[in-house]
Amino acid sequence: MDTKGHVNNTLHFRFMEIARLDWIFQLGFGTPRQGQGPLMINGFCSFLKQLEFPGDGARLVWTDYAAKKSVPLPDAFRQLL
Repeated sequence: MDTKGHVNNTLHFRFMEIARLDWIFQLGFGTPRQGQGPLMINGFCSFLKQLEFPGDGARLVWTDYAAKKSVPLPDAFRQLL
């Protein structure tokens, strides 16, 4: 944290990535890097104003790891969203 108690941007991204993956895997959507699963395709930080809950998240696609291309979200996952 900086002197004002703000989380460093690099740590913020790390925390959000861990939380996103934990949430998806707890829902039962696969083991990392096996078959198909989530892949963050867009992550950025542009400070415009202080973020308050709830905030907007990153863009996410479902990917086929072996084919190295995006595929449609599984219906069961889409229903949860």
